[in-house]
Amino acid sequence: AVVSTQSTGTVHGSQSSSAEATIFWDNSFAPRNRESFAHPGAQPWGELKGRISDCFMKNTERYLNDDALRYLGMKVLNLDCPDDLDNKMVSWQAFSKDTLKRPDRTFTFWEWLYSCIDLIKKHFLPMWKDNLIEGFISKQRTESLLKKAEPNTFLLRFSDSKQGMISVSLKVSEESIKHMIYSAAELKKIDLAQRILDPDAMKYLYPHHPKEMKFKKYYKSEREEVPGYERDQIRAHIPLEQYDPSSTPSPIQHQAIHTADFNEDFLMETIDYENFQNMNHQYGNVNDHFIHVARR
Repeated sequence: AVVSTQSTGTVHGSQSSSAEATIFWDNSFAPRNRESFAHPGAQPWGELKGRISDCFMKNTERYLNDDALRYLGMKVLNLDCPDDLDNKMVSWQAFSKDTLKRPDRTFTFWEWLYSCIDLIKKHFLPMWKDNLIEGFISKQRTESLLKKAEPNTFLLRFSDSKQGMISVSLKVSEESIKHMIYSAAELKKIDLAQRILDPDAMKYLYPHHPKEMKFKKYYKSEREEVPGYERDQIRAHIPLEQYDPSSTPSPIQHQAIHTADFNEDFLMETIDYENFQNMNHQYGNVNDHFIHVARR
């Protein structure tokens, strides 16, 4: 007997997502002894969802639950109602070629899903395996759940409108729910555990788990000491107050800092310039791109 393993060729790293989509679809649905280059046709969501869940187990060591799979099915099929979802047919075109049919989406369903897997594996796999991240849930459903929770309760989900970003949705008060998103680049600078444990505004992981009980073991508060040198301490901070343009000409403030000025209470606000172009759009909500730097 001859055993073959499917492979695809790429010329650039940007093609990895498309290559993985081809392998996933063929391995899941290609018939035995098919003709060369024959492509599997449309598949019922009831079959596809199981393959997707298996893919997550293989790559992230966690199966997807029914709520997550329902959300994904409605997303790939562009539906607002889950009725008879399992019998709806999903084509290869809709799965990996067509841009998602929602305003301002510039990516396919698979590109978005692949970016979520990549984010999990590189930045918070242990937390994902411990079921601390809800992941696949809509913004509307998230707000509905948080409205019934205590203030300072938060929930972690993947951004619906952006590739490869995780969103922290926080109930600030009975009248206010804020959403913050973090890219892979931002999580490299300040990891997810620190972004959750540092701000006092976040207290409970939905539905009512004290955050310290769930995230403390992932917190890396200390860095390696170098004899003869001081270390700065970087802390995540959420400015919940809206920026008032009448109070200061700009949210970015430049200040000369001298060594003698540092003490335990001294804080200096800086900005993540990598996301400067999005600041005007995001700052009116909750802009998490400000961080506090304090000398220990």
